[in-house]
Amino acid sequence: MNETDQKLVEKYFSNLLTKEEEEEFEKRLKTDTEFLRTIFADKFVEANLRAHPINKALLILKRLGDDLFLDELPDEKKTELSSFTEEEIAHFFQHVPYLEEEAIARSNQNVSHSLLQTLVVLPENDLACPGRWLYFSLNNAIPYALELRILDNKEAVKASKIIESGTSDFEVDTLPMHPGRYYWNLRIAKTEDRTIQKKYGTATGSFWVQYHLLKK
Repeated sequence: MNETDQKLVEKYFSNLLTKEEEEEFEKRLKTDTEFLRTIFADKFVEANLRAHPINKALLILKRLGDDLFLDELPDEKKTELSSFTEEEIAHFFQHVPYLEEEAIARSNQNVSHSLLQTLVVLPENDLACPGRWLYFSLNNAIPYALELRILDNKEAVKASKIIESGTSDFEVDTLPMHPGRYYWNLRIAKTEDRTIQKKYGTATGSFWVQYHLLKK
């Protein structure tokens, strides 16, 4: 990110832009995917997200809606989608009751949350992921490795990765996934001490891939 853009982003997160500048900035976020990705990957923005964790992140999501992280699907993916029947697609979007309960509890302020659950700023729960990447951001990086798993509604693991210690922003590629309802699960990696695993607990959330197919 060049110096001019970095200053622009810093002003945005500090609420120092004029109304016109802010509207122009958000318009650019909708149309310039690479700029958007750079923002959420850049270390200086990580610090801003930690300073304004949930409120600012949710504000961005609400303002940009389904245009956030929007990518055009490649032709081979469109061909794959056309191979599914309506009945198959309907099954892909069915819920897993106990995972739904865990995901919903994440948004409930009246229940106690695990330490790890309180650290997850993004993704917003029940996110309709319109593009290729599902982005994660932690309020604070922790000095332990994390394990991220993505489950489909058959509870099959569709993706898994180890997040290095000290990492607060990362992503998972949803392109290999068929349309449907998915759940993410984040926990301390098994390579870490069990006492640490117990201390942090787990974090669970839900998201959709190709949600527009469900609405047809």
